[in-house]
Amino acid sequence: MAVGSVIAEGDLFLIEHRAVAGLSAREAAKLGFPPLAEAIARIAAQGLITRSDFRANLEWTRPTGQPILGAERIGAWLRVGAGLHRVPDALFGIAEAVDALNAAPIGDAAERLAGLARLREVLPPAAAEGLAETTGLVGHMTIADADAFSLDLHGDGASAKLVPILHSGKG
Repeated sequence: MAVGSVIAEGDLFLIEHRAVAGLSAREAAKLGFPPLAEAIARIAAQGLITRSDFRANLEWTRPTGQPILGAERIGAWLRVGAGLHRVPDALFGIAEAVDALNAAPIGDAAERLAGLARLREVLPPAAAEGLAETTGLVGHMTIADADAFSLDLHGDGASAKLVPILHSGKG
């Protein structure tokens, strides 16, 4: 039986990582899952997005700012030493966006910019909750991913400006 993000086979349940990250504390406890990781995602860009050495680096830190040494993310889980914790939904989205951005082909600038746009899309909610921090341009740039655009004329005469209106077939 398959329901949404869960597949049941006899006594075995397979749950998608995104669904695990989105569980409430109560739901996770009923399933016997460990608590959420007390972690903050710190994202920094290294290099220029158009160059082969570009990378988005994700570092896990404690709320005190100390790096979590040896932290390894495995889907919706954060392994620290022998301990396993769940990654909160907002941080799961950021980690997945960083992975996708870093996996984009080096020569495909459009795919890399689209990946950066996805990362910038998931950052603000996590940053508002104090779960994410950025350094460098990653936290300050705005990237719009559109399938097409049209132009609108604002103003008259010499003060007239063409304003782009972005259109997307997504969603």
